[in-house]
Amino acid sequence: MLKVKASKDLDPSTPLFLSRVHTKDGSPWAIARETAWRIIKVIAQENELSGKLGTHSTRKTLARKVYSWSNDIRVVQRILGHRSLASTEAYLKSLTDREVWTALRTAVA
Repeated sequence: MLKVKASKDLDPSTPLFLSRVHTKDGSPWAIARETAWRIIKVIAQENELSGKLGTHSTRKTLARKVYSWSNDIRVVQRILGHRSLASTEAYLKSLTDREVWTALRTAVA
């Protein structure tokens, strides 16, 4: 994984999760989507998390976290690479199962 001391030092073209494989010029490749999924699956199993999981849910989590930190939907849009602001809004509006169940428990309590 990429380690930086300050976010201002982070080059946007540098992959966040680095592979052990390097290009001809010596810079590391990003890990493949499949590798990220395998890592997430192992972490979920080790923590006894059930249900459907995948790399896309981590993308939505990233979008929500960035929005909560920046409160700027355009920042989230650029990070996700969306052309349409409507796509980014849909990401932020979609609810997780946990959020739905928490709301339901609160409503009936």
